[in-house]
Amino acid sequence: GSSGVLLDVVDAGPDGALDALQQRVRTAITGVLGPNALGRAGWPPHVTLAYAIGERDSGLLQSPLRRVRPGRAPWTIRELWLCAVHQDAAQHRYHWPRAHQIPLGG
Repeated sequence: GSSGVLLDVVDAGPDGALDALQQRVRTAITGVLGPNALGRAGWPPHVTLAYAIGERDSGLLQSPLRRVRPGRAPWTIRELWLCAVHQDAAQHRYHWPRAHQIPLGG
């Protein structure tokens, strides 16, 4: 089997800003490219730190991450990149070629 190590991105803000941004971007994309332009929503958002093509102990990476404090940190999104994700099964890799940049100001 395969496995991965992820950091969850929590939209704990009072206004749900991350959810609102995701919905606005999806609406804009389907408005330009049509209703079939997007697959399922990649929610909940996360940052992938590692993928594995076999079964191994992920604790070597995950255990130190659990000790990081503070457990939550604020972050600012200044730009978005629309990417076309391609999986190369033979090479056990994902490729994320950038298709378009959306600056958000700030």
